[in-house]
This record gives sequence, structure tokens and C-alpha cells, in this order.
Amino acid sequence: MTGREGRGQWPADHAILTILRHFNPMQAAASIPASNAAPTKAAARADRLHFVDGFRALAIILIVAGHACFAIPAASGDRFWPVVAENMATGNTALFVFISGVLFHHVFLPRWDFGAFMRSKAGNVFLPYAIVTAFLVALQMASGGFAYSISHFEWPQVTDFYTVYAFSLVSGQAGVALWYVPFIALVFAASPLFKAFAEAAPMLRLAVLGAALAVGLMVGRPVGNIDKLQLLAYNAFFYLIGIEFSIRRAGALALLKQHWTLPFLLGLAVMLAVVETQIQGAKGDFGPWFGLAQFNWRYLEKLAIIAAAIALFSQFARANGGPMKHLAEASFGIFFVHNLVLLQLQVIVGEGGAAISGIYAIDLAIYAALVVGVSWVIVAMLKRVLKGRSRMVIGA
Repeated sequence: MTGREGRGQWPADHAILTILRHFNPMQAAASIPASNAAPTKAAARADRLHFVDGFRALAIILIVAGHACFAIPAASGDRFWPVVAENMATGNTALFVFISGVLFHHVFLPRWDFGAFMRSKAGNVFLPYAIVTAFLVALQMASGGFAYSISHFEWPQVTDFYTVYAFSLVSGQAGVALWYVPFIALVFAASPLFKAFAEAAPMLRLAVLGAALAVGLMVGRPVGNIDKLQLLAYNAFFYLIGIEFSIRRAGALALLKQHWTLPFLLGLAVMLAVVETQIQGAKGDFGPWFGLAQFNWRYLEKLAIIAAAIALFSQFARANGGPMKHLAEASFGIFFVHNLVLLQLQVIVGEGGAAISGIYAIDLAIYAALVVGVSWVIVAMLKRVLKGRSRMVIGA
């Protein structure tokens, strides 16, 4: 073992290797190498993360499904399994946060330049965000309502476009999903700290991960996703564990490629969602700073879903190609566009939503497929019309 590999070893590596020997002797010879140094540019290209396309595609499907819940009559406390389905469908922006951490280490650190990093985000994230927000604000104000912004506050009705637009840019409240962009802007601004984490000694990283997990389990997700600092505290662990996963991806993927891991992780996610529903009710982790009255089971459920998604697309590599690859390429565009589609769907189905089959999980799948499909078509059309400028307008 080289000195470089030795600096990257966790004390628990021996135990993990024992598990690998038990389940697959072919991988017994492979240790869990980890270097806190970012890969070189050439190594990053050669060592492509093949599960990423499927993971990103699944992430956008789950995010849209979580936002499509409003189109169905709400799952109430006396309808247990619909609430379980709703809890599993919502809150999956954690997958985006996780994969952002992975890509930060795997893609950006090898060519690290903070100025260039922020300029790329300005053109590919913040500019389309500003354009989509302006369109949504104008559309909602023209129709006489503003569904996702001023309603969170006891403000009088504001009719000035520039006031509402400025508020919406800062808060991310012009669309149900747009809160993510001001939040991730904080993450990008803090990237020197995340770079320092990636380059820290393994035991220090382990301590930071433990502290971030403890904070995430105690901090409520802010109501309306308004407080971005609270969102940062809530989501920091997902980003950090993404970085740590990228550092230790060889060993982590060796474990997650074991055939037993996928059914185990899927079962664990469902079990945690059941416990979450029993104890917290529907979407029970929203609240003030350190205001949760019970253990945050939802947090662990999302971690189980993240691990299950990696296991799925690592074990079934072909699933990363074809439609899933194309969906992944359009995912950020769908993230922006589906806000508009949801707004129009809300007008169609009306207040309280509309059932189709009467079975919550089936209706949720139908609405999610509808919103993803329509958004995907819009993204494809805009890419054809805008050509090379589409990424600046819709992020894809």
C-alpha cells in the first residue's frame, strides 16, 4: 500500500473488507482506496462515474413526483399508505444535493479555479434561473395571482413587477422548485470550505460528517423553504457525503454492486418511510431551527434512497443509457420548466387536486409522468429553437 492510499484509509476499512470477502471473494483483494486529493483531469475522464446518468434521471423524476402531489387530493392521516407514498415522493431534492457534492469533487476540483467555477455557474445556473423567474412572475401577475411567494408572508398584495421579481430572485418563490437555486448559490459560495473538507485528513472528515449529520437530524427543513441558511444547515450533510463518496467511490461502489444491497436498501427506505409516517405524519420534517419534536426519520429515508439509487444504476449499467441518459441530459432544463407546467396543471385540476384512478400511488405516478413528459417535450423544443443558447435560458 502506498503512503497516499494509507492516508486515505478509514479505521473501519478492515471490517468493510471482511464483509466484501464474505459476499464476493473476487473483490477481496481490492481494498477501499481513498485519497482526499482530487483526481487529475485525465483520471477524471478515464474514471467516469457510470451511474450518474441514471441517478440524475431518477432524481428529476422523484423531484417532479414530489411536486406533483398537489394535483392529487391530499393524503390524510387516516390513509396510511398514501401518506407513506407521499413521504417517499417528497423531499428528494436531497438527491440533487448529493450528486452535486459528488460532481464537485470529481469534476471541478481537478481544474479548481474559484472564479471560473462561479462564472460557469452564473451562466449555466443563475442566468436561466433569472430568466425563468421573470417569466413565471410576469405570468402569475398577469393572471392576478402569485401562488408561491407573497402568500408565505403577511404582506399586502404587491402589484409592482420589479418588487415581486426582486423578492422572487432572493427567495426562489416564483416556482415550487426554484428555492433550490438561491440555496445552491450559498453552497457554491462556500465551495472553498468544501474544498478544504475534501483535502482534509480522513479522521477530520469523519468528524465533520458526524457533526453535519447530527445537525441535519436536528434542524427542521424551513417552512416554504424560505430560510436559505437553515436549508444549508439541513442539507450540508448530503453535499459532504457526496464529496466523501467521490473520494471513496471505488470501495463504496464495490459494496453497492453486491446483489444483496439493492433489495436491502429499498426495503430499508420503505421501512423508514413507514416509521416516518407513523411518528411524524406527512412531510413531518418542516419546522423552525432545532424545532423538531421527534427524531427526523425522513433524513435517514432519503439517505437510503440515495444509496439504493446508486446500487440500482451500478448493478444495472445498461439502465444508464438510452432514455435515462437523454433524460439526465435534460434534467436541469426539466427542473426549470416543470415549474411552469405545474402552474398550469394547478389551474386545470383546481384547488385540492383531482383523482384519476382513486389509488394515490397510481395517480401520483400518472401525474409525475405527465409533468415529466410535457416538461421534457418543452425542453426539447426550446433546445431546437435556441440551439447553443438554450443552456443560458433553461439550463439544458
